[in-house]
Amino acid sequence: MVERYGDAIEWDLHHYWQLDITDFYNGRYTPRKLWVFIESLPRNSRYWAARSQDVELYRESVRRGMKSRKSPPPEAYEFSPELEYLGVVAEQLNVISTQIYNRGAKKGRQKRSKPLRLPTPRTAADMVSRQDRREAFAHIESVVRFVPEEEYREIARSSQTEGWTTTQ
Repeated sequence: MVERYGDAIEWDLHHYWQLDITDFYNGRYTPRKLWVFIESLPRNSRYWAARSQDVELYRESVRRGMKSRKSPPPEAYEFSPELEYLGVVAEQLNVISTQIYNRGAKKGRQKRSKPLRLPTPRTAADMVSRQDRREAFAHIESVVRFVPEEEYREIARSSQTEGWTTTQ
């Protein structure tokens, strides 16, 4: 990592913590501490910018079958009150522009859009909610696997006659 992004890491260490990268090689600090500092760099640091623009790293992750994903939400320590207020303003502007767009969209001809939500820090409540949804889905999946297909179709037919809607 240091071989690949050394200049960016050196600049970031000095800029954010007034540390010299040579302190990690001469034994003043441990390699683990270097790792902690690097992982703690803000997303607008030169290191993270270099990683995000590393074509070879991207190709290698695709080759290994790693999914390309969106940027993660900001960490709680990166989310200042100013950013929160700016996010609220941006979301409200987005809602207004979406409403204006949708008002002009003709039914059936143009796809109506939904306002985009800006990322906010994940909280413990978000993580528990996501875990609960995963567990519920896994439970439903396990139950459905044990119901024979004919019985499942019969249940689906009877639920349609009772006013429920299902897909077949």
